[in-house]
Amino acid sequence: MTRMSPRKRPGTPPHRRNREAFRPWSGAPGGRDYWLYGRHAALAALANPARHVHRIIMTRNTADELGSTIRQIAGRPRVEIVEREEIEELIPGGAPHQGITLRVSPLPAQAIDAVPRAEADRRRLVVVLDQVTDPRNMGAILRTAAVFGAVAVVTTERRSAPESGALAKAASGALDTLPMVRVPNLARALRTLKDYGYWVIALDHAAEERLETADLAPGLALVLGAEGHGLRSLTRDHCDKFVSIAVHPAAKAARIDSLNVASAAAIALHALAEVT
Repeated sequence: MTRMSPRKRPGTPPHRRNREAFRPWSGAPGGRDYWLYGRHAALAALANPARHVHRIIMTRNTADELGSTIRQIAGRPRVEIVEREEIEELIPGGAPHQGITLRVSPLPAQAIDAVPRAEADRRRLVVVLDQVTDPRNMGAILRTAAVFGAVAVVTTERRSAPESGALAKAASGALDTLPMVRVPNLARALRTLKDYGYWVIALDHAAEERLETADLAPGLALVLGAEGHGLRSLTRDHCDKFVSIAVHPAAKAARIDSLNVASAAAIALHALAEVT
């Protein structure tokens, strides 16, 4: 690994040195490139052949710790060594960057045909998000989906969290390992998933049938609604079944009968997955 120390200027505070070299830049037309940060997210991005990485910036301590790992997955890339304060100038305030940030282009778009077809003899899960806008929720759902063996996450092109550093950090590497398909028309995508052999089920806290005891097909597309708004009516029209997660009676009595979308996804995927 090549290490490059920032050029020091007499009398310049460490976090202001070489400011020109580390100024945020837009990269591709439209300014869509972004800073991806955090160790799991960065290592997954470097290992993904579909990911275009423009720059790798690390603190010296992080470079010492991750150097051999990065060489194994990415050869001998050019690495820029900086102080922690210089990384903090590039990413949102207080973000837990763990001493590494990459300047990356968004992943290439994937169409619905990236989702594998359902199989009759084993569980296959697809997660469908109906306009989930919080990047941390979407990232957490990606991470959970990867942990419990989902084959893809499908979401909307509009009114859903765009790819970003916050999303990638919350996904903890899953953004670069699990296919995420953004579709212009979710209802049409649900029809396609049915053609692929999936049974479309949706979480709804008001549904009488419980997820834990429902009789379900092996191929499942689990639909989750947006924060606050839930499922849109057109999305509901394309669902085959509605199920709910069991809630303690005391919580129901206090009208605490619904979960954050990321928490609901984690419970549902754990219940549905075939983990051995």
